[in-house]
Amino acid sequence: MSEVLVGGGLALGAGTIAWFWYQQRARSLSVERLAEPFLQDEIEEDGVRPTGLAPRFRWVPFSLFAILGLALYSLAGWAPAFCAALVLACSVGTTLVFSSIIKRRAQRLETQLTEAIDLIVGALHAGAGTLDALDIAAREVREPLRSHLRDLVGSIRLGETPRGALEQLYHAVPLESFRLFSFTLSVHEETGGSLAPTLTTVARSVRDRIDLKRRINAETTQAQGSVFGIVAITYGIGLVTWRTHPDRMEAFIGSDIGIQIVAAAVILQALGLLWMTRLTKIKY
Repeated sequence: MSEVLVGGGLALGAGTIAWFWYQQRARSLSVERLAEPFLQDEIEEDGVRPTGLAPRFRWVPFSLFAILGLALYSLAGWAPAFCAALVLACSVGTTLVFSSIIKRRAQRLETQLTEAIDLIVGALHAGAGTLDALDIAAREVREPLRSHLRDLVGSIRLGETPRGALEQLYHAVPLESFRLFSFTLSVHEETGGSLAPTLTTVARSVRDRIDLKRRINAETTQAQGSVFGIVAITYGIGLVTWRTHPDRMEAFIGSDIGIQIVAAAVILQALGLLWMTRLTKIKY
C-alpha cells in the first residue's frame, strides 16, 4: 500500500511539473507570435534568445542535484524515494531563488529605464538628436542598463538599422517595458514626429507598472511568508522530536514505511511551494 502511495505521489509530481512546463511553453509561444509583426528577423541563428535577467549557467545546480541523488542512491544506499524527494526539494528551492533574482533584476532594469527615458527627454528638449540623446543616457545611467544602451548606440553607429538594433535590445531584455520603449522608438524612426511627449507617456506607463508590481508584491508577501513559515515549522517539529526521542525517530526513519512517508511529505511540500509561487504570480 505504501509503495502505491509513493508511486502515486511521484506520478502526481511528474504530472504537475509537466503541466507547468506545458503552460509556460504555451505562453512563450503566444508571446512570440504576438511579437512577430515587430520582431520579424531572428537575431540568433540557432534560435536561442539571450537575456540579461536569468542567471548564467542556471542549469548547473539542477545537474548537480541529479548527480547527488544518484550518488546517494548508488553509493550511500539511500532509499530511491527519499533521493528523488531530496532532488526535487533542492530543485524547487533553486527555482525559487532564481525567480527572486530575476524579479529583482527586472525591477532594477525597469527603474533604470524610467531614469534613462527622463534623460533622453531632457536631451531632446535641449535640441539633441535621437541618437545623441540615447548616447547621453547610456553615459549617465548605471549598470546593468548602461551596457544595453551602449550596445544599442554602438550598433546603430556601426551601420545597423535602428529597427534591428531595437530588436536586439528587446531580445536582450525581454520585458514588456522594454518592448514598449523599443516599439516607440521604432515607430518614430519610420513615421517621424515629436518623440519627447511620447517617451514621457512611456515613462509614466512604466512607473505605473512598477508601482502596481510593488503593490502586488506587498499583498502576496504575507501569503508567501505564511507558507514558508509552515514549512519551516514542520522541519522544526521534526528536529525537536529527533532531539527528544532519537531512538523512536531513528526507528521510524529506518523503516520502509517511515522513509516513504517522509519522502511523500517532502515531495508534497515542494509541489505546494511551486503551486503557491504560481498562484501569487499575477500577469498584467
